[in-house]
Amino acid sequence: MYGEIKNALINDIETMKSNGLYKNERIITSKQGALINTNSQGKF
Repeated sequence: MYGEIKNALINDIETMKSNGLYKNERIITSKQGALINTNSQGKF
């Protein structure tokens, strides 16, 4: 039962990614302020 649902959700997520509708979240690794550090691309 879970396997079928899991495969359907994985397929839906892959479809969203290929259509440009999926966005990975960045994790803030510093204190919040004017500039922050994230886990993916440095300072913003």
